[in-house]
Amino acid sequence: MATLKDIAIEAGVSLATVSRVLNDDPTLNVKEETKHRILEIAEKLEYKTSSARKLQTGAVNQHHILAIYSYQQELEINDPYYLAIRHGIETQCEKLGIELTNCYEHSGLPDIKNVTGILIVGKPTPALRAAASALTDNICFIDFHEPGSGYDAVDIDLARISKEIIDFYINQGVNRIGFIGGEDEPGKADIREVAFAEYGRLKQVVREEDIWRGGFFQFVGL
Repeated sequence: MATLKDIAIEAGVSLATVSRVLNDDPTLNVKEETKHRILEIAEKLEYKTSSARKLQTGAVNQHHILAIYSYQQELEINDPYYLAIRHGIETQCEKLGIELTNCYEHSGLPDIKNVTGILIVGKPTPALRAAASALTDNICFIDFHEPGSGYDAVDIDLARISKEIIDFYINQGVNRIGFIGGEDEPGKADIREVAFAEYGRLKQVVREEDIWRGGFFQFVGL
C-alpha cells in the first residue's frame, strides 16, 4: 500500500506538502503544477487517505453519493483541471464519511439502487440526465449550469474571470491581448471567448486576428 513518503519521494517534495495537498489545505501556497503532480502520483500509486482506509473496515455510511463524470477518464491525464475536481470530491467524501461511487458516463452507469445523491461533472447528455433523475431527485451539477433545470449547480463565472484577466493586463500596460481557447460544441464559441472578445474590443485591446480557437482540451493549446 502506497504511503505519503512514497508520493513525496516520487514528487520531489516534503511529506508535509504531500499531506496538505491531499487534504485540500486552503492555506497551502504551492505551484499548481506541483499540486497536479502530487495528485497524479497519488492516483497512479492508488493511495488512500487514513479516513478512506477506515471506511473500508466496515463502517456503515448514512449517505451514498454517485459521482458521474461526463467525459472519458483519459481526459484527466491531459487536463489536470478535471483530475482536481475528482480529487476534491473524493477527499470531501472521505472527510465526511460518505460512501462514494465514481463512474464515467461512456463506461455505463453502475447497477446501484441505494444512492442518496448524485454529482454530475461536466455537461450531461439527455440520456444521462434521465437515468440520474430515475435514481434520485438529489442531483447537483458541477462545472455545468442549466438555468431553469431545478437542480443545484456549482459552476465558475467564466465571463467575469475573462474580463478580470483583460483588466489585469491593461493595468500592466499591455495594449494588445490575444486569446487561445477551445470550443465545447463544434462551431460555437465558448463563453470565455465571447466575453473576452466583447470586453476586449470595448477596451480596444483585442483584435479579431488575435483570437485562436482549437480543441477544448488543455494539451491542444501547447
